[in-house]
Amino acid sequence: MHIARPGPGKRRETRPRIANASMRVFLANGFEATTLDMIAAAADVSRHTFFSSFDSKDAVLESWEGGLADALRTAIAEPAAARLCDIP
Repeated sequence: MHIARPGPGKRRETRPRIANASMRVFLANGFEATTLDMIAAAADVSRHTFFSSFDSKDAVLESWEGGLADALRTAIAEPAAARLCDIP
């Protein structure tokens, strides 16, 4: 039986989706309280797919080193901007 593996294009899309979902879950729940199942659900992937992209949730954080400040700035600004739109 042959198991189809995703091509390189699919992998390039999946890794950032997992990283982005992880950051949202980390911000909402804290790093320690976040489980791999929570990340997989948020990214709409299986645990197997998570581990195909990252070795651990620590590895997800390491992948954000270069853009962490920008990601946090965006995550913090989005809710504030949404609230500003609701002001009468």
